Amino acid sequence: MGYKKTILIDLDGVLNNYTHYEENNIPSIKDGAKEFKIPAYMYIDDRAIQFNGNFEQLYKDIINFKVYWK
Repeated sequence: MGYKKTILIDLDGVLNNYTHYEENNIPSIKDGAKEFKIPAYMYIDDRAIQFNGNFEQLYKDIINFKVYWK
């Protein structure tokens, strides 16, 4: 049997009822979604930066990061 790859989708607002940040609180899971947050082969998120091994490029990507809705 081959290795099964897991893809993780960002939880906040995608799979849970997120409306605002509250420290030490994870909102309830939306109906129909499974609870999970495990190591994965791939992550899908609206605020992610890819690291390719180049720390200088990573720094530039962090400084220049813009969320998609702005």
